[in-house]
Amino acid sequence: MLLGNEMSDFPVKDIQREAQLDLSRAKVAAARNYDNILLQTVFLVLAGTMIGLAVGLVTRRSVTSPIEALVQATQRITEGEFSSRVHVNNDVELGQLGTSFNRMTDALVDHIDELSNTQRELQQQAQSLDARLRDLHCPQSVVGTAEQDELSLSERLQALVEEIPKVWADTTEFGVQLVVDQQRFHTNSEGDFLYSSPITVKGQVVGSLAIIHPFDTTTGDWSS
Repeated sequence: MLLGNEMSDFPVKDIQREAQLDLSRAKVAAARNYDNILLQTVFLVLAGTMIGLAVGLVTRRSVTSPIEALVQATQRITEGEFSSRVHVNNDVELGQLGTSFNRMTDALVDHIDELSNTQRELQQQAQSLDARLRDLHCPQSVVGTAEQDELSLSERLQALVEEIPKVWADTTEFGVQLVVDQQRFHTNSEGDFLYSSPITVKGQVVGSLAIIHPFDTTTGDWSS
């Protein structure tokens, strides 16, 4: 009888071990999905900032090419083509530009809301997994695997920050400073803050974005 009881315990232990591993993998996947949502949110804020900076450059520098190119670019961004780039020129038809820019902003807001809803679902799943893992007495060494992805997330955020100034290399020079979850990512540029905006996820401020533009003290103008 004792031998029979010991043999009957083996399948139960195997099932518990498999359940622990499956739940741990699911939690790691949920943590990675949150990192992706955070990256996409930061990217959308950066995209909106670049368009706003383009509008400021149009009115400030009064360049001479038609503004239709900027309108078309903002329309493409509204449709999801975030890789669109344009050389901004003359400040005419600002009403059309404002309408197009507002349409793009609405699309970005809708996308951010969708990301926030996804994040909320992932957090609920993670909380449920935590409770189930505690019930199964899952080792902390397995659960802690999700924390190892923080380094790769930091590297991706730094790479994203370093790529932003290259977009406007033909028109102006500026640096970028990004603060997310008390971590600071920045380029080597020095100067005054031209623009600063908070970054929010699910209604909570998780960081800030600043555009750094060099200032020419001899002329009193922003350097180009």
